Amino acid sequence: MASLSYWTSPATLGRSFEVVKLLCFVCIGLILCDTLHFASFDWALIRGDRKRRWPYIPYLLVKVVWYLYSALNLAMIFAPTEIDYQGVMDGIEFCMGIIIVCCSSESLLAGRTVCVYSGTTRKVVSVVLIILGAALMVTWMAGVLDARVVWTAAAAQPWSTGGCIYVKVETRYFIKYLATIIFNFTVLILTTVGVRRVGSPPIGVILINHGLIYFLITTFANLVICILTLLRISPLMSLAGAVSSSCVSIMAATRLYVYLADETRPEDGSATTTHQLSPSVHSAPRRAISFIRNAAMEKHGAAVLSGGATDADEDVEKAERTCRGMSEEQVYEVYVGRMHQEKRGSTIRAN
Repeated sequence: MASLSYWTSPATLGRSFEVVKLLCFVCIGLILCDTLHFASFDWALIRGDRKRRWPYIPYLLVKVVWYLYSALNLAMIFAPTEIDYQGVMDGIEFCMGIIIVCCSSESLLAGRTVCVYSGTTRKVVSVVLIILGAALMVTWMAGVLDARVVWTAAAAQPWSTGGCIYVKVETRYFIKYLATIIFNFTVLILTTVGVRRVGSPPIGVILINHGLIYFLITTFANLVICILTLLRISPLMSLAGAVSSSCVSIMAATRLYVYLADETRPEDGSATTTHQLSPSVHSAPRRAISFIRNAAMEKHGAAVLSGGATDADEDVEKAERTCRGMSEEQVYEVYVGRMHQEKRGSTIRAN
């Protein structure tokens, strides 16, 4: 009891609130730096220098929602007079749900996982991820009203007539963070299995490495919230890591998306990308064309040995024209498909 009374004492709550405010400012600064760092990439999307596709919508949406989320948090802290604090709190929780679901379940992570599969397996994986993603969304939206706050004159600051205090956080508040951990773990496992099946291509290595980093960072942040909520120390402490969790989710997920977009973009001279600066990394279109070229040459050799005839050069030229007209996602699908074909061919020849 003494321990609980310490955490709920006015002095401790005041110090805790100052720490939470500091974390909030740090997170806003980190995302601002990240936004400036990738400003050229984002501006290219807005201007249309990069071909617009539906995955770019959630990528940009999550950044816009973050700044709305930040504005609501700042309103909770610096409102000079009484406002609808509960409505602001509900808005904060809603924005958090959009951020986490966008980062975890749509194209920024889970959508890319589907690309390492093909055929029936890809359809099954897609259905599984859609169902889990929908469940994650429902879990977060159901928890929007789990945190309760009120306005009081006792929490007045030098610039205000009062402030908000956190009066209750439901114990079930931790469930949505636990669901996020489970979903992210599922995505990581499916990604790892899919990449191993196609022979660990460079893009797959990026998916695994950055996916693992994303999982470890977000899992730590989410576990902190789960533990603090279950300990029932105080309503404020239950929410202490919420902003940090959203921050690291955005930074990890958007960075992964940018690196993958750079990796799969055709090197047509229109722009210099992060991964094109490395001479050891080739573009996805070149790899896809390389596989098609090898298949065409094998077909040509087999036809010559059997007395037939074929034009390997014509097949290669057709493949190159096809790949160069493809989108980034389509090129990677061709690449994965060729990997599966070659693997099956090797197995047949070995038998």
